[in-house]
Amino acid sequence: MNFRSLLLVFLFLLALSPEFRRSFEPQKRLGSISPSPLVNSYLTGQKRGLTKDLKTIHQELNLQHLMTPSGLHLASLLLILGLFFKGQKIQFSFLLVLGALVWPYTGLDSFKRMILFGLLRKNPLKPLTLKTSFILTFVLAFITGQYFKNPLSFSLSFIFIGALILSRNRLYTFILLGFIQIIIGNWFESTTSPMGIILGLTISMISPIVFPLFILESIFPALPFSFLWEGLLKFMHQLLLIKVELLFLPLIPFFFFIRHEQLKRPALALSLLLTCLPLGHRPTSSHFSAPPPKQFSKSTSLHNGSKFLYDNGMRCYSRLKGDQWSHHCYK
Repeated sequence: MNFRSLLLVFLFLLALSPEFRRSFEPQKRLGSISPSPLVNSYLTGQKRGLTKDLKTIHQELNLQHLMTPSGLHLASLLLILGLFFKGQKIQFSFLLVLGALVWPYTGLDSFKRMILFGLLRKNPLKPLTLKTSFILTFVLAFITGQYFKNPLSFSLSFIFIGALILSRNRLYTFILLGFIQIIIGNWFESTTSPMGIILGLTISMISPIVFPLFILESIFPALPFSFLWEGLLKFMHQLLLIKVELLFLPLIPFFFFIRHEQLKRPALALSLLLTCLPLGHRPTSSHFSAPPPKQFSKSTSLHNGSKFLYDNGMRCYSRLKGDQWSHHCYK
């Protein structure tokens, strides 16, 4: 399997996702474990209490995945485990116990898939290759109905994990992940900032090191790690407000990778995308979060929800983001 076939499967799964979006019904979720809403959202996926500004920052930096337990969170737990215990059997036993503990809960599908991936990869009987473990994980997850419960989560996990596994080197991985985020942004009909992609991927890379600090803060609430992290995110978000006036900036990736034969085509594609996309932050119109009123004049189906138009000029969107419905109206 190469990235082309991976991308085709991903687009096929994404195209089918609207047909099953209403079948996902949360039943049992993890409870609050910290007074900090940010710590709760990162460790359990519960977004209650998060301010509107923080949600906006995560969205524009492409960091919503940090608020859904996934492979990054599992990597953080294995990192902590590796500080005290060594050996593949220890890791396999840990994943087995962890899987048994989280399996009854909903809203953790991505986390469960990564546990299954780790069990296949670390099993003491016959350890499997990365590619084989990846394929078996998503085949088993599809058979057990995870795609039909939350097709968007399944599709995004598939493409991001697949890109990480199939990439040849870190630079190539960075380009592929950025390319995928542009596709997803276009699918959700939202503006994608190249600077937001770069900053978001950078923050994601260091997040497995940061999650253990949040675990400590959940045990000792007086620790200021979430406050410092929030300050870092706000600083990164301010960088999006800087307007980039360099007309030759889109050509930088192509010239930077011109000597690498394998990176010429993805670098050229990235250059073309940077040429077409806005390089700075694009302010949006005023909006508020509310369920759409029923007296709409026109309804249009979108890839991940519905759009409603009203006679007074207002428009509302009802969309499925991750495992939760989001409602916004614009004046």
